[in-house]
Amino acid sequence: MNNLFKDDIYYSELGSDCHSQMIFSQFYTELLEFTFPNKNERESLETVLERNRTQNEKVRSSKAYTFYNRNGKIIAGLIFSYLEELSCMAIEFIVVDEEYRRRGLATEILHFVIARVKHTSELDYIVIEIEHPTVISDGNFSYLHFWMKMNMKVIDLKYIQPALKGGDSPVESLMLCVKCLSNDSMETISTDFVKRFIVLYATHACWIENAECDSSILRMTGELDKRINDLKLIALTN
Repeated sequence: MNNLFKDDIYYSELGSDCHSQMIFSQFYTELLEFTFPNKNERESLETVLERNRTQNEKVRSSKAYTFYNRNGKIIAGLIFSYLEELSCMAIEFIVVDEEYRRRGLATEILHFVIARVKHTSELDYIVIEIEHPTVISDGNFSYLHFWMKMNMKVIDLKYIQPALKGGDSPVESLMLCVKCLSNDSMETISTDFVKRFIVLYATHACWIENAECDSSILRMTGELDKRINDLKLIALTN
């Protein structure tokens, strides 16, 4: 048990042991499924746990942290992949229980995980997929405000999340956003970086075999091949 923040909040890193897998399973079923009901946007719990077991035999590129209070209530979680080739942290999900929102907890969690990655690895970029505001039907743009505060910027590309498994559909309602940790005012990003990212992310985070041949990846890389200049970075707005 690791005491992390004020108010007796603790964290558990998903590993091969039964205890951390039990805590993560609680997070998945109690928070993640509820917050992201679209099955096309997330892998099943069984797939995540199997991926974790496989990675423990190889190199762990995908990691997960679960946060809970002294009574054992799951209050938050974060899943990400570290792409060593790009010194990049790709955030897949960050979720906070409704009771604990608007207390700065998500910001603390993100800074905590960034610090842990930096402790053992080089880290130059943070990349995320987020919902395009035009598809938000309930008018809740708090996620946008959070990432705006983090100074994430939208990459000027029609982004498509590939189908995670057979029978799923690609997701075309997402934006790909980036933050350069050494240059908050960066206005462009290289086309080569983005091409490499979408293939590596599909391979390591989505577990797509031969990702460079996936139809969604080919649509994006085909578009990028037509670009002459670096890609513009656009400030987030709602």
